[in-house]
Amino acid sequence: MAARAGETTTKIVPVSPGAITSALSLFPLPHQLGAPYFDGINLTEFLARWEDPTMDWTDRQGSKKMPLYCETTLGLYIKELDIYGEGESWDDFNIVLKSEFREDDSDQMRNTETYLQSLV
Repeated sequence: MAARAGETTTKIVPVSPGAITSALSLFPLPHQLGAPYFDGINLTEFLARWEDPTMDWTDRQGSKKMPLYCETTLGLYIKELDIYGEGESWDDFNIVLKSEFREDDSDQMRNTETYLQSLV
């Protein structure tokens, strides 16, 4: 049926429910079951879980969205860091984060003299 002058038409394109579900489930929303979550402990482990599903994101996208996947006060703290939002590389952002959260990161603490001496 042709539209009359001054009328608009809407075309409905069928989409399979699976296509919608697939597109939406590529990366979980913050606090959704299965979403990466940083609670202040073991940043290195969190970053490993974060980097794989976000590898197609730009450095800026990764650093801007990451605080949403943190405990609320930690996310706010990260947003206050000088490097946040500066457009720095993801690697530079990680270096700053690893420095900030080093004391509560078992992967980083394993490389300290104190840890190694505790094994003797």
